[in-house]
Amino acid sequence: MNLPVLRKLHTISGVLLILFIAVQAVTGLVLSFGIITLRYQVAVVHHGGGTAGSIYRVLLAAGLLFLVVTGGILYFQTKKLMKKA
Repeated sequence: MNLPVLRKLHTISGVLLILFIAVQAVTGLVLSFGIITLRYQVAVVHHGGGTAGSIYRVLLAAGLLFLVVTGGILYFQTKKLMKKA
C-alpha cells in the first residue's frame, strides 16, 4: 500500500476513534479513583452494555491496534525514505 493512502486511512481512523478512546479513558479514571457518586453509572458505561458493549470494546481495541500497526509502518517507511534522500 502506498504511503499517502495509508497516511490518510491512519488519520481518518484516529479522528473517528478520539471520542471513543476519551470515553473509555475518562470512565476508567473515574473507576480507578473511586468517585463514589458516579461509580455505578460509569461502571455501566465502562464495563456494561451487554453484547453491544462487548462488540464496542472489541471494535475499539481493533481500531487501536490498526492505529498502532499503521503508525509503525508509516514511521519506518518514512525513516527509510529519509535515509535514501
